[in-house]
Amino acid sequence: MLRHRARTPSRAIRPASFAERARAHHALVHDLLAQGMGMGMRHIARHLGWGRHTVQRYARAARWQDMVKGRRRQLPSKLDPFKPYLADR
Repeated sequence: MLRHRARTPSRAIRPASFAERARAHHALVHDLLAQGMGMGMRHIARHLGWGRHTVQRYARAARWQDMVKGRRRQLPSKLDPFKPYLADR
């Protein structure tokens, strides 16, 4: 019989914001790299169940704040020229 993981872990287990998760993940990756013990980035990725590039991004970031970028700017919509007309309707 297959067992399924819960879809959404409780708030106590999973930090609320991306910034909190980034801080925790950054510290985890850097701690594992500092321990050494022959753990390369690929081994850490397998150990954590993450992608290799994800581990590389956290390892290359000197500070956890480098992982948190501002919101992307809003791209123009195809509807933008018509929004005044639609609002008047």
